[in-house]
Amino acid sequence: MTSVLLAGALLNAFSGKGLLPDATVANVEFLISVGLAAASTVIVATRAGLPVSTTHALIGGLIGAGLAFTPGEIVWSAFGGGYLAPLLISPVLALSITAMSYPCARRTRMVLGIKAASRVELEPNHRLAAATSEMSVPLAYG
Repeated sequence: MTSVLLAGALLNAFSGKGLLPDATVANVEFLISVGLAAASTVIVATRAGLPVSTTHALIGGLIGAGLAFTPGEIVWSAFGGGYLAPLLISPVLALSITAMSYPCARRTRMVLGIKAASRVELEPNHRLAAATSEMSVPLAYG
């Protein structure tokens, strides 16, 4: 149920409402253009071995299709507050959460006697294991 609610929230966030005129956002050709632009960006970046964000690709698709369909009608203030700010804040927030949680996770790993894993591999009995030089820690799989 939560995933359905989150999917609805994501759909609203990437619908372009408030960023572009409602008539543009409701246009089927516009929506197809946004989807194709985002998909093309992800495919090209993936094939080139570049890191890619579907969120950034969708926002780029919205802006690009918006410029093509309704030049001059993009509400840039909505872009800054509703789209750009979260994109800039989220990496900083993720880094902050990681920096705060890492010491606790490291301490827990040390208390349990788990050495740093150099790789994760699939064992013949279909269990994941973190392979280390001193011990192998089975991880639940499936």
